[in-house]
Amino acid sequence: MPTPAEAEAVIENYFEAWNACQTERIRELVANPVVRHYAGKTISMNVDEQLTRIKDRHAKSKPDFQPLIRHSDGTYVTVIWNCAYADGKKTCGSETFKVIDGRIAEVWNPLTIDEGNWA
Repeated sequence: MPTPAEAEAVIENYFEAWNACQTERIRELVANPVVRHYAGKTISMNVDEQLTRIKDRHAKSKPDFQPLIRHSDGTYVTVIWNCAYADGKKTCGSETFKVIDGRIAEVWNPLTIDEGNWA
């Protein structure tokens, strides 16, 4: 099992690559497939589907996620974040990631995200 710092480093690298839309770097950080959990449903996405999802978000809104708090037990990493978009919109939320063998294997993320930033 990785240390909490090692698992958090995977997520830190993922956020940096996500913000820069560095798809080849993201490809190295996510499992194939990656399982995404939402309220009431679970979606398994192969890495190309995951990259398309990210590229589509960047084409529409250019999100810039800023992690505020990270906590890990070495497998699960929870992140509380703020996000700013190119159009000035702001949102905030939290996600929990499961890291296996240095890659993000599962993500828990609500479908609804609050507008504004955490105070």
